[in-house]
Amino acid sequence: MSNQDIPVAQPVVQTPQQMPQQTPSQAASGRAVAALILGILSLVCMGFLAGIPAIILGSMELKAIKAGTAPAVGESAAKVGFILGIVGTVLTCLSILAFIIMIVLGISLGNMADVANSMNSV
Repeated sequence: MSNQDIPVAQPVVQTPQQMPQQTPSQAASGRAVAALILGILSLVCMGFLAGIPAIILGSMELKAIKAGTAPAVGESAAKVGFILGIVGTVLTCLSILAFIIMIVLGISLGNMADVANSMNSV
């Protein structure tokens, strides 16, 4: 083999015009992130106190995305926050309703026991 057959590496120097252009990535808006956080909180600990604002913020953000005034990147966060807000609110209302039913049943069963005791003593 001769030295003429061996390729020689040449350094590649990129000028600023040759470098690929990076577009700034858009982030989800604050309303979408807030809806998501409030939706999670409505399931974990705050119930409808966080669920109702999550529903409102998620709905507002989805409308803004459809109108084109908000970045579309936050659509999934807004949808998830909206849905979690609904689920958290419904679960909280059902648990409050179950608690009220248990209290009413407890009071009525207590009254029935008093009536039964009074009838046995007669």
